[in-house]
Amino acid sequence: MAELNKELFCNLGDRSVDGYFIFDYTAQNFSYLNKSISKIWELGLDEIAANPQLLLARVHPEDVAHVMSCYKECLEEGTEKKYEFRLIFADREKYVRVIVFAVVDEEVKRLVGTVEDTTIMRHNKIHIEQINARKI
Repeated sequence: MAELNKELFCNLGDRSVDGYFIFDYTAQNFSYLNKSISKIWELGLDEIAANPQLLLARVHPEDVAHVMSCYKECLEEGTEKKYEFRLIFADREKYVRVIVFAVVDEEVKRLVGTVEDTTIMRHNKIHIEQINARKI
């Protein structure tokens, strides 16, 4: 593929309900975040851009070690990683699935990926399992 059309990529991200991100690991900041990231994490894009650690602060305490392990694995191995974890809010949890991979371009290392809110799907699965358990 020749050159990435930045406008096309941003257009795709702006239309998606899934979060899209490009994190510059070298500079420790985001070079791209779509508005769905903001909706999923319930934080403003400006807040996230100014302090990326806010994303980790929303991760459920029981899942932080898993998230950090996947982050390090992705950076070290340079392979695509898919993982799920929970976000915690005052009155509820959300489940998210992240697909991320490392891209090294000369001296710059980036993490590029998507985030999907799987909360409804997870709740539906649990509900179906409960219904099936009653049938036995």
